[in-house]
Amino acid sequence: MDDLIDYYFRLGYQHQEILLYLLQHGISLSIRSLKRQLKRLNCYRRKNYTSIEEISNFLNEQMMTSGMLLGYKWMHRRCILNGFIVKQQTVRRLLYIIDPVGVESRRRRLSRRQYYNKGPNYLWHIDGYDKLTPYGICISGCIDGFSRKILWARAAHTNRNPMVIAGYFLEVVNELYGFPQTIRTDMGTENTVIETLQKLSNEITNSENHTLPPPPLSTVLVTQTNELRLGGQCFEDITYCFMDTIQTELNEFVLEWNNHSIRQTRHSIAPSGRPETMYTFPEVYDTQNYLVSIDPDLINIEEFEEVCEFLSIPSADEDVFELCNIISEEMQLQKPENPYDAMTNYVLLRREIIPQLV
Repeated sequence: MDDLIDYYFRLGYQHQEILLYLLQHGISLSIRSLKRQLKRLNCYRRKNYTSIEEISNFLNEQMMTSGMLLGYKWMHRRCILNGFIVKQQTVRRLLYIIDPVGVESRRRRLSRRQYYNKGPNYLWHIDGYDKLTPYGICISGCIDGFSRKILWARAAHTNRNPMVIAGYFLEVVNELYGFPQTIRTDMGTENTVIETLQKLSNEITNSENHTLPPPPLSTVLVTQTNELRLGGQCFEDITYCFMDTIQTELNEFVLEWNNHSIRQTRHSIAPSGRPETMYTFPEVYDTQNYLVSIDPDLINIEEFEEVCEFLSIPSADEDVFELCNIISEEMQLQKPENPYDAMTNYVLLRREIIPQLV
């Protein structure tokens, strides 16, 4: 129980939210009992603040990664998730000192459209991120429309292979043990297998089945990829060096996004709160979970898996991937911790690999 309380507290959850999640684990506590447990575990938000020096060092490290694009509120969330106790205003002031240019560039506000969704799993949005495609790194993502919870964000050597995208889809379906009511994608061929699986599941379960026009899927990703066009060429070993780093960034972003608090805006009709909480406890928001549960008597998931592809390596070329493994071991290259380390490995590997491929 102590580990669970500490975990949900470190995610930044309020007391009532922690109690809801503890109930899912079969633990029932009152508010007073929870406060006593938090005090015993030394879990405070306004005591024992982390030193300014430690926070500054952490923020400087974040400037080497996707953290360079984060505003002070999101950066404060990242600090909390990494175990620091710090005020939001402290993070804001430090960011202005460390990255004044970035702070000024984020002052503009966006104008957003209204969006309505019935409840969790009523509508999933699936789309790809193609800005890194010229480097052989393709990203696919899916988000629940009601809660705005990210269901997957995956980096691979393709996001155009319909069997690969269907594999991502089926992994989440297996995890939830159910299908969404509807999915929304663009008209690309990469979504044809998902469309078939969704239509088939709807026909079997007699659920509604229709296609909706495509909206944009917003996913934040930052890498220093422009520096990789050395000599105007781009090689397969980029995926070997950068894929794990990018996937780690994506995983960190998904955790932060799903547990951050979405504010109620003046003209929005969408619910506010944490995506994870809105997704897990729809009753709190006067709605229901629209997940279409899998009936093993009607749906055989193994048959669905036959039309999916589950990637085992990040590279499209297995020979180059194995060659990179061998050379990395010979050169004793360390696993990159940030994009700059990954680029250093790439340059070193490229010098060794090119003569062997000619």
